[in-house]
Amino acid sequence: MDMLRSLFTPGKAGLLYSVDHAAFLAGLPARDVMHSADLMAQTIVSSQQVYGQDLVLVHSDSLVMVEALGGVVEYRDHGPPVLVRRPEMPDLNPLDPSCHGRIPLILDAALEVDRRLRESGCVVTVSVTGPFSLSAALLGEAEFLTRLGRDREVEQKLLGLAAESSLCFIRAVEEAGLSVMVAEPLVSLISPVLFEELVAPGLSKLVTGRNVLIHICGRADHLLPVLAQTGGIYFSLDRVDVETAVSVLGPSRHLMGGISPSLLRAGPIDRIRDMTRDLRRKFSSAQLMICSGCDLAWDCPPSHGRVMVEIASRCLGKNE
Repeated sequence: MDMLRSLFTPGKAGLLYSVDHAAFLAGLPARDVMHSADLMAQTIVSSQQVYGQDLVLVHSDSLVMVEALGGVVEYRDHGPPVLVRRPEMPDLNPLDPSCHGRIPLILDAALEVDRRLRESGCVVTVSVTGPFSLSAALLGEAEFLTRLGRDREVEQKLLGLAAESSLCFIRAVEEAGLSVMVAEPLVSLISPVLFEELVAPGLSKLVTGRNVLIHICGRADHLLPVLAQTGGIYFSLDRVDVETAVSVLGPSRHLMGGISPSLLRAGPIDRIRDMTRDLRRKFSSAQLMICSGCDLAWDCPPSHGRVMVEIASRCLGKNE
């Protein structure tokens, strides 16, 4: 069943954030929430009750898959964890979502979130790191980007391992009956030519025929023409010109985003309100589900996200 399609109907709104923000709202240490399925589910559900968004993302942090493949992570009370040591590359095998790292815990939390929010009509979506960004995290982002196009054997080995690991995680989410967001936070840093060569083939294998949302962080206007080659239908884009994105992606694809996370953190609230109203006036719900373009900062004021969701979810009157 295509659960994501229901989000692109009137009255729907999204808001992206990681568990560190949900922990902040609940007044709990992020490190505790990241290691407990019960606390993770509890804080995600309570944060949805604060905001009222329709897309509920289960996303602990960007290091989940790196840690599951053998990386060492240091956790903090506030904000995301940090990577202390990368996995030993020669011995890597694709991850097993049934037993590696915190993935079983995250799947348990996601199922509990879905159970608690199902009657409200929320779509629970689990974040999975895409092959390109996972490869970069395993080798080291600077080294990986520097070596692009220069060492094809290493590239293909890494991308193959990462794609298989992402696919294993996606299959586990599908078996749980939930939808998937494939996050590629680094692809906005490369050219359309490299995207076509290195990113599109791997993403195509992950999204074709699946209920998957593709998320790209950063400025991605230059990638819009090649995104269609992934076979994706649903796109969550961070910093793009929404009008251009809607036009280039065409009527058969759906876009999510429009509101900058930096604006949602800093405000002012009147500007958030005005920008959300402007997007509602310009675009139909089938073209755009208004949402934060990327994850909220862990300490984002909840009143800022709440006003965005409130306006995005309601039918605007003639004088608004």
